[in-house]
Amino acid sequence: MKNPTTPLRTILFAVLFLAPVAAAFLALSLFSSEDSVLERSADSIIASCAREPSPLACYDEEIPKLMDRGLTMEKTFAVTRIIQEKKGNYWYCHVLAHELAENEVAKDPSQLTNVLSRCPVNMCANGCLHGAFQERYRNETPADKELDALVDSLSEACVGVDGRAFTQVEKGSCAHAVGHLMIYATDADTVQSLALCDRLSLSENPDIRKNMSYLCYRGVFMQLFQPLDITDETLVEGLAPVGPEGVATYCAAFDGERKEACRGEAWPLFIGELRASADGAHRFCTYAKTPIETYRCYETVFYILAAQFNLDEERISAMCDQFTGNRRGQCYGNSASRFLDTDANLIPRAVALCARAARADAGELCYQELLFDSVYDFGLWSSRFNKLCAALPAPWSTRCFAGEGATTVIHP
Repeated sequence: MKNPTTPLRTILFAVLFLAPVAAAFLALSLFSSEDSVLERSADSIIASCAREPSPLACYDEEIPKLMDRGLTMEKTFAVTRIIQEKKGNYWYCHVLAHELAENEVAKDPSQLTNVLSRCPVNMCANGCLHGAFQERYRNETPADKELDALVDSLSEACVGVDGRAFTQVEKGSCAHAVGHLMIYATDADTVQSLALCDRLSLSENPDIRKNMSYLCYRGVFMQLFQPLDITDETLVEGLAPVGPEGVATYCAAFDGERKEACRGEAWPLFIGELRASADGAHRFCTYAKTPIETYRCYETVFYILAAQFNLDEERISAMCDQFTGNRRGQCYGNSASRFLDTDANLIPRAVALCARAARADAGELCYQELLFDSVYDFGLWSSRFNKLCAALPAPWSTRCFAGEGATTVIHP
């Protein structure tokens, strides 16, 4: 005779054991399915862009369309990460990150700080922070009496948002983005924008290259010299010189660090000769009159060219080897720093570039730059800090783990 309790025991077994297993399996399936969707999206974009003359420009155009189809900003960045890892040559996606953040802020401009808190860390050269700020006041000009309060709130936002404390490089990127935003908020009043930049005081590092007001000035002038779209172009039309001949005259209207920032951000008008040879860099930097101005001018050149060369180590090395003495070391160091600023996944390549520098008798300044960046870019004792310190050779690894990057100052 059958045991009448068997069905009950079977039911209880299903409820207590099989149901959780089934739920776990379903959750895993859903998770795997989502991962699969993101990977298929990445593969589709890679295949489509492979047929284009410039696949990288194609990625910039195709990836934002994912948000139009309902993908969140975070998942769209996840697709970007998959493309980066599969192709290995799309790390400098600054313009893309601009657009993704702009699209997200445009949904509800009042949610600016929320979007800032959701921007990816150490990815796409912090373009997400830039784009979010820039979009906020694209179609709105606050009254003068509101601007002071705006800058105060932005100063707070640049320290960190919604429980996320910014690293020093993120604070600097944020200050730079405020300069972009000020051009919109003041309806392209350059003088007023620069005055508002003076109210930013966020630096905790003694290296005067990273002065926050100066980085804000750079954002103001970058907006003038490098408009990204038709709205930008319309806003600044007629304000800045359109050719290299008028740069000196235009920038002479400003003084001190403002004038220096103006000359530095005018680099797009000289890009042909900057790419051609070291002589182009030397001619471009003749405007610099002090050691720190000279250092920052060459830093601009090296940062820009590293990105222009799409972080190609061979081309960067060929560029740096045209320089001599400390300038060669600066070239390697600034370029290695550009790798770290662009994406934390490029730590091995930044360290490898300094190894190249060492073989070219320029290793000291390059490794010093990475020591500085260990804290500035990643924050003391963070996982990325530990990863960079562990990747450095002796004695730099020991010095890095000892926290020397917090007091390292690299300028003349």
